[in-house]
Amino acid sequence: METPQFYIRLEEWAQAMSRSGFALLVGVGSAVGLLVVSPIFNDIGILNAVSLGIMMAVVYYAFDPLNKG
Repeated sequence: METPQFYIRLEEWAQAMSRSGFALLVGVGSAVGLLVVSPIFNDIGILNAVSLGIMMAVVYYAFDPLNKG
C-alpha cells in the first residue's frame, strides 16, 4: 500500500520547520485538540488545555524530536 501524497507533503513541511516553530505547532495543536474533545470529559477546562499546550511546546523545544544529528 502506497503512502498518500498528502501525508508525505505534510511530513516534509513539518520537518522543514524551525525548532521553535515545530514546538509551537505541537503546543497549539495539543491545546486545540484537548479543547475539541473536552466536552466528552466534563472536568477538563480551558486552563488545563492551555497548560497542556504550554508544556508540550516546552518539551518539544527542549528535546527537539526533529533533530537528525
